[in-house]
Amino acid sequence: MEGETAPAPAQGSASWFSSVTPHISIIAQSLGVLGVIVYVLGYIAVNTYFSQYGVANKGLLNASYLPAGVILILILGLFAVLVGTRIHGMDETGRAIAGAKPSWGPVIVW
Repeated sequence: MEGETAPAPAQGSASWFSSVTPHISIIAQSLGVLGVIVYVLGYIAVNTYFSQYGVANKGLLNASYLPAGVILILILGLFAVLVGTRIHGMDETGRAIAGAKPSWGPVIVW
């Protein structure tokens, strides 16, 4: 028992943590940039809403900006998904409509 060492791990069987460790800084930077984007969108949304009533919020740091930005991102994301699926599904229909030409007038007008 004395002097025995634990067996070395087999080659190629790296743990999850050791495979993620080099990418932690990139993940942290990406989350930070995403947080700043959401915060700025919330700042714009809240201050745009307040400006309708003549209220000017001078504070740059406010806790209501982050949830407002998250809600705005969710609404814009849902809108983008719905429009994207509508455009994607309209591919064949769009070609049929674009290919239809009236017989009563010159083609250049259409």
